[in-house]
Amino acid sequence: MAAISNWQGQRLYLALDTTMLWNRFCIIHLSVVCCGRAVPFLWKVLEHKSSAVAFSEYKLILRLAHRLLSKYPDIMLLAGLPKAALRGVVLLTMN
Repeated sequence: MAAISNWQGQRLYLALDTTMLWNRFCIIHLSVVCCGRAVPFLWKVLEHKSSAVAFSEYKLILRLAHRLLSKYPDIMLLAGLPKAALRGVVLLTMN
């Protein structure tokens, strides 16, 4: 958090994505985008055979990020998620 403490007056870009390891583990990661790079911020590892995971798996990470980044009023979430998961993200941000 110290690395981005001076960014409160700027838009903060977050990237949400999944990565597969050995066709056995799926890593859901939320990263802060800085200088064209995604710097890992929060992640969750699941034993899962696909990178397509239910919104309920993303929910914990997004709620934690919401709490940790509450001082940042301008956040843009970049995500390549299925429509069902994106609906969940919109509902989560409205609550």
